[in-house]
Amino acid sequence: MKQHKHSWLKEWVLPIGVGVVVAFGLKTWVVSAAVVPSSSMYPTIPATETHHVYILDERFADL
Repeated sequence: MKQHKHSWLKEWVLPIGVGVVVAFGLKTWVVSAAVVPSSSMYPTIPATETHHVYILDERFADL
């Protein structure tokens, strides 16, 4: 019985937990979603469009 419980933990809970941690890390430190709320950037960026921004890109850092 104990072996069966450990097998279930190893096959389901551990991979799902690792996936959640990796997804949270990517969302926090690598990629962020940004929504354009108005048409101020039209026609370059349509209003209400969602873009994914690479956080680690430093080309537009301090000017």
